[in-house]
Amino acid sequence: MRPRWGTVALCAFAASVALTWIGCSEETASPVAPTPAPAAGTPAGGNSGAPASPGGPAGKGVQPRITVQVDGGFSPSGTAPAGGGAGSPTTTSLVIDIGAVSPPSTGPGRSLPSMRPTAGPALGGAPEVPAAAALKESSRESSVDQVDHDSEAAGGEGGDLKASAPTPTSPVGGVEIPDVRPVLQVTNAEPDEAFLAGFAADNFQYQFEIYNVVGGSRTAVEAAATVPGGSGSTSYRVATSLDRAASYTWRARAFFDGAYGPWSADAAFSTAAVVLSPPAPRSPIAGASVDVDTVFNVTNPTVEGRIRGGVGGIQIEIQVATDDMFANIVGTDREHARSRGDTNLALNVFLADETTHYWRARAMATAVAGNSRVTSAWSDVASFRTRQVRLATPRPLAPIDGATVGVGTHFRVRNGAVRGISSRGVQIEVQVATSRTFGDPRTGSTRMRGGAETTVDLRGNLMPSQQYFWQARATVSAGATGEFSSDWSDAASFRTSADGGGGTVPTGPAGPFGPGGNPPNLLSLLQQLAAQHPDALRNSCQDHGGSWRFMELAVERLRQESGRWGYNCKRGNCPDVSHDAIAYYRGSGQTIDAAQNSTNVAIIDIIAGHCGPNPQPSWLDVTQATADANSIGRWRYPR
Repeated sequence: MRPRWGTVALCAFAASVALTWIGCSEETASPVAPTPAPAAGTPAGGNSGAPASPGGPAGKGVQPRITVQVDGGFSPSGTAPAGGGAGSPTTTSLVIDIGAVSPPSTGPGRSLPSMRPTAGPALGGAPEVPAAAALKESSRESSVDQVDHDSEAAGGEGGDLKASAPTPTSPVGGVEIPDVRPVLQVTNAEPDEAFLAGFAADNFQYQFEIYNVVGGSRTAVEAAATVPGGSGSTSYRVATSLDRAASYTWRARAFFDGAYGPWSADAAFSTAAVVLSPPAPRSPIAGASVDVDTVFNVTNPTVEGRIRGGVGGIQIEIQVATDDMFANIVGTDREHARSRGDTNLALNVFLADETTHYWRARAMATAVAGNSRVTSAWSDVASFRTRQVRLATPRPLAPIDGATVGVGTHFRVRNGAVRGISSRGVQIEVQVATSRTFGDPRTGSTRMRGGAETTVDLRGNLMPSQQYFWQARATVSAGATGEFSSDWSDAASFRTSADGGGGTVPTGPAGPFGPGGNPPNLLSLLQQLAAQHPDALRNSCQDHGGSWRFMELAVERLRQESGRWGYNCKRGNCPDVSHDAIAYYRGSGQTIDAAQNSTNVAIIDIIAGHCGPNPQPSWLDVTQATADANSIGRWRYPR
């Protein structure tokens, strides 16, 4: 700081005295004012001299001259005050040039500059005083005050700019902040009326200091050069990266034309041990259409600081709601972050279908420093809409209508299509009863297989010599959302054998097989099937919107005779299955897998006039005709 405009206490040694002022730096990196050199005696009204301390270079800027009388009198104009001091020499005076203070350099541990005003000419008239000198304080104290940090922070006599101390606004109150290079902000100092008469209110610059606090001691971290004042408030971003999990204080003061105002009160804050960024939602986003059991994917958060367990120590939580304010949360999940950079999460409930939903994510981890739990902010909110859930009705395959089976038979269905939900939660439910009304059914269910078919067992055996009816449907429980189900299938009938055994529906070649040869003619079974299901035969033209129902019924009925029956792949191209021809496996093998994709087959056309106005069951062996056309057949089961 520059010396104040005030009374200067000098000691008289002779009629002419040369005087030098030396400034020194405090340990807290705060600028301190110089102290007068010691003298042999103390004039009336003066202070005892103190030993001079080493100082910094002379300041730059305006250097006003001040005339000081050796008897202790002072006049800024160089004229002795009336009356003088008792016992003082008459009018002998010194002219002293006072150097202005340069802004300090920045950086951790750098002290603010001291001042070294030098003696001016031996005698002189009134000095040339700049406009800023009119703003400086005048007092009877020593022109240089050595003020410690605590006094200055409390608003002590630390400055010579006629202005109030600025007020720290952020960060304050010991708040924990995530940034290791925070922005310090103050409400600007208020200049007095004399300053405002000659200068604009925003002419002030500001200086900031920051200290690391450990226990009861402080260590200077950074003393900023002056920065331009803002409109009403001023901000400064700390240049030094601070330590994490550490405590700090800071303060600021105004500066103008070489003069400083008083320091603000100290403001305190601490740095967070760990900072987690929010995970970023990746899918579903932007109103995407998804299944009711969709999987959520996020980009893993970034981590500043040290956490326990590395990436695997981060937990990611999601919330799903039907409103963007998350007042109605319908699902949550939490998973450990994957090391690959993104993480998948799945709810343990199904969402309502045909509904717009909103979701967000956040991260949690444990800091190494202090073992404290750290939670990120919530991510931005993403939206999506669930599709309509549609479960197609499964088709009964076996036992086929009119079959005779054992009391412990299995029930096999063709799986229906699933839309709006994954098939992993879908169940196939079977009901068996003695009437088509299914008033008192026996039931069984199992998870729908991932392939084309699913086999279901009943709970307990059926009665022998009894006619039964059975039907099937697909269903999935959606928890609080309810249940999604398909329609029940058409009912199929069968009888149990008198002795309760035999007639069990095969699921494939039982093996071992010897050479199969050519199959027997089973046209009568197909004619019986057509009589039982005339609509299925009439609607068997798949190319014109028909169904596979008759072909499925035929294959399943024939497989009750032999597990060698299956579907034929057209021209050997699986899975392009023939619409009106089936295949009979003629090779040898132990299991159904040995027959898959075999070309050792007999090919039988079972629908005459297919896609015509009057299709009929037939039994036409086209094996040789296929070979003569330089083509092949190929066995496949199931379709």
